[in-house]
Amino acid sequence: MQRCPPATAAKTKSLSHCELITDDGILHLSNSTCGHERLRVLELDNCLLITDVALEHLENCRGLERLELYDCQQAQLPHV
Repeated sequence: MQRCPPATAAKTKSLSHCELITDDGILHLSNSTCGHERLRVLELDNCLLITDVALEHLENCRGLERLELYDCQQAQLPHV
């Protein structure tokens, strides 16, 4: 397994307004070494294809402290 280089590891990832990002994209991010080890903030505002499935994938991101989901109409708040 590849390790995430500390100098280039993104702690904040903004995917806001990426209207084509899907649950599968979030799965890929959450399964990556950088995603589940270093990601602290994920902005998904106005990502219209994100659903509850993506929120379940994000459980892999152990260090995630803040998740922004403004206007993600298919994602339900009880999962957050």
